[in-house]
Amino acid sequence: MTGDKAKFFTHKKTIVQFILSLFVFFIHFSVFSVFRDAAQINRVFDILRIPTRVAVPLFFIISGALFYRNYTLPATLDKWKSRFFSLCIPYLVWNTLWLILALLGYYTPLGAFLGGAKAAFTWQNILRGIFLYGYFEPFWFIYQSILLVALCPVIYLLMKNKWIGLVAIVAFYIACCFGLDLSPVFVDTSMILPYLIGAWIGIHGFEVFISRKSKTQAITGLAVFILCVVFCGFSPLLPQWSDTLLLPFVVTVIACGAFWVAFDLFDLKKCPKFAEESFLIYAGHSIVGATVCKIISILLPSGQLFTALTAVIAFPVTIVILCAFGRGLARFLPRTKRILTGR
Repeated sequence: MTGDKAKFFTHKKTIVQFILSLFVFFIHFSVFSVFRDAAQINRVFDILRIPTRVAVPLFFIISGALFYRNYTLPATLDKWKSRFFSLCIPYLVWNTLWLILALLGYYTPLGAFLGGAKAAFTWQNILRGIFLYGYFEPFWFIYQSILLVALCPVIYLLMKNKWIGLVAIVAFYIACCFGLDLSPVFVDTSMILPYLIGAWIGIHGFEVFISRKSKTQAITGLAVFILCVVFCGFSPLLPQWSDTLLLPFVVTVIACGAFWVAFDLFDLKKCPKFAEESFLIYAGHSIVGATVCKIISILLPSGQLFTALTAVIAFPVTIVILCAFGRGLARFLPRTKRILTGR
């Protein structure tokens, strides 16, 4: 993968991941305390969250595809080493930061202002906070990614043969339909499925994955994505057997592919610098977003209208703050940024 093709794929991946990080932020937005009693606003949030369902499964698909695109069993140690710095180090550093905030929230008035989890100083809380994302729930994604990376030789042997790999994916899906639950080891068993799909793509279809589609295919992808979103919006009205077959989840996975293809509508010859801050938005949106919401809600009068205005202002302001923070780190503390983001 060289030249314009590589540049297009890099830009596309960066921009898509940035948008997915915004989706993750929006998924968690309504849990901020200022929106807790805003019933009408939360109904709007519920509707607007429907397209964001692609965020986590598409992250897993991309992660699996990138990890297995040039994977061989002899390369396992190198792959583990690479992911140790890109996944494990940021995971431990951010978990430690969240633990410190939880301790501050428990022992000082700072917690009442910032919101979030609070924790007493015990060894159990410390170990849970650092190694099991105890005080920042969104980091379950990285925790599960680390586990999947650790199992890469097993996954590779399953996916190595094209047809056996497809059978394994279908078999795992059927097992999930029958209630397969790998917790507490894996936080979300169903999310292993998109990772396996990504692994299969990385081994057998990476060129198709990165190749630019025609305008007709991209428009079709956009149309399919919209139809999938509409379907998911009406999924609560479906009969119970659709949940047994994980039909809404299957449609969401299809929407992931459609969402990826739809981006070939755009030129993507350039990638804005702020789009490189997806990890910081993912890792920092909770503390920054909650604080911004608190400040704005204090400045504005109470009421549904002003709570809605808080949401409209706080979301972009949080993104701007985190992007500016990322650019500042890149310029003045590049090593710190590499530690925090794994890059």
